Amino acid sequence: MLNKTILLGAAIAATLLTTGPGTANVEASFALRPAFDSSANWLKPVSRLAAAGSTVSTGVRSTVVLEASLDPHPIVTLRPSAPVSAGDYGLFGSVALPMGTLPATRQWRSVSATDFTTQYGAHCSTSACAKGVDALLTKAALKAEGQPALEALTLINSSVNHLIRYRSDATDHWATPVETAARGAGDCEDFAIAKLCLLRSIGYTPDQLQPVILRDTRTTAFHAVLAVHVNGQRYILDNLSNRVLTDDVLKAYVPIESFAGDKTFIHGFAKKPVAAPTLTATIQPAS
Repeated sequence: MLNKTILLGAAIAATLLTTGPGTANVEASFALRPAFDSSANWLKPVSRLAAAGSTVSTGVRSTVVLEASLDPHPIVTLRPSAPVSAGDYGLFGSVALPMGTLPATRQWRSVSATDFTTQYGAHCSTSACAKGVDALLTKAALKAEGQPALEALTLINSSVNHLIRYRSDATDHWATPVETAARGAGDCEDFAIAKLCLLRSIGYTPDQLQPVILRDTRTTAFHAVLAVHVNGQRYILDNLSNRVLTDDVLKAYVPIESFAGDKTFIHGFAKKPVAAPTLTATIQPAS
């Protein structure tokens, strides 16, 4: 269960901050507001399409006008998304701002400060790893080790989703992977931590693994997932789905706070401009 105090702390921090030299991949000044404001995720595909170019030859003459007043998430693709720069933690279209500490930082550090390699995952050497859920997770990690990234991530994601039951905390407790495997149950951040530690056991580095606290704008519910940075993409491991998708596909997720290694980030979005952009694309006939 995500603590409301943690979320409120992130919101207050977001409202007080402006971008500075520590912000990754930000060239212009951004005015930030809390990421879980229901209207904060205003950046629509129109803006991205305008940068992608506007003329395509198809053999048919027509004019296509895409306006911000239309469906905010139309399924329109002109080109594959560009690779993500290393160290860019601004996933789901956000700007990631490094922070010293936030209310959830203590919870994260209480889990991330311990090396679970010998207690959990592919190379576990304790007796617990020979039975029950632990044994099955160890087997999944060993199978994932050495596989191509997407196959490995899909196996880890689906294995944890299948073997761990969802159970909300009575109090806000971020369980270690050993605790989660022993109980066979956990809430969304426990799923994310369990997957993170399995990936650490097969060679993924702390800077590749980013637990994210977010809001799902479809349900207004708060949630947690694991983002994995690999091959120039950010893949999302989610206990709500066995599919592993990149962050740019998941339009309804609005990040609030995240972690990578010993770093803590809050997430904000650019303020909505006075005039929404309009793109006119003229489709010329093929010669």
